Amino acid sequence: MGRRPKKYNQKKVEINFIKQIPTIMKFDGIRLREKVLDLLEHIQDDVDRAYMVILRIDYHEKTNALTPKIAHERKKQLETYVDKILNFLLNKYPETPIRTAIQKYFQNNAMKCEFNI
Repeated sequence: MGRRPKKYNQKKVEINFIKQIPTIMKFDGIRLREKVLDLLEHIQDDVDRAYMVILRIDYHEKTNALTPKIAHERKKQLETYVDKILNFLLNKYPETPIRTAIQKYFQNNAMKCEFNI
């Protein structure tokens, strides 16, 4: 049996880590626990990396290095990868204060990518 692609293994690791965290808020109910901040930072790094690859795929599609069909398939795989991790995280913690804290984290730490190609 062959090895699975790295992104599959990474997604599995992140989802298992999410499963192991019983609570993500500190006792004050406002701040996120340190372990959760590390997890969110790691997820944010993966999201940023995926979007950087999407930008590169767009560039390769514009320069005709990739066909539109292949470019679309690759971008769809990356978007699906990101969506699965984020949806799993939000589904595990449906409480509004927790979801708000997670959303604020991603809003405050999102990488801004604006390139003119």
